[in-house]
Amino acid sequence: MKTVSKTLIALAAAAATLTAVAAPMAASANPVAVIKIDTRGHNDWNRGGDWDRRGGYDRNHRDDRAVGQLTDRIQNLQSRIYMGRRSGQLSMREASRLNGQLDRISWQTRNAERSGRGLNGYEYSSLSARLDDLSAQVYGNRHDRNRW
Repeated sequence: MKTVSKTLIALAAAAATLTAVAAPMAASANPVAVIKIDTRGHNDWNRGGDWDRRGGYDRNHRDDRAVGQLTDRIQNLQSRIYMGRRSGQLSMREASRLNGQLDRISWQTRNAERSGRGLNGYEYSSLSARLDDLSAQVYGNRHDRNRW
């Protein structure tokens, strides 16, 4: 009986010591990570954007990834125009006209990025459609055999 009570007293003393040491550390510790839990009840990773509870696209949601995707597409088009001019598939006039259109799209994308508000669904789809049209124009001008 004496050994059991001595063991319990030792365990109580150890617990009190650990609590006295750990409590200030826990109170002053900075959070390492914040976990965001999706409470909407569905996964939207494969839908390309945020979906509201009714299953429709939430056009007021701002997506920070959208600017990066558009910037990658703009850089790709700049490279295609440059290579078309360098290979002689684009004339100087065609290249300057395409670069002017691309600069206007790029300006709008940078403006949205600098504002800190990102792009909503309508703005993203509008700029993406303009990039699609410009990409088709680059392809058409590079393959029209017009070199002047």
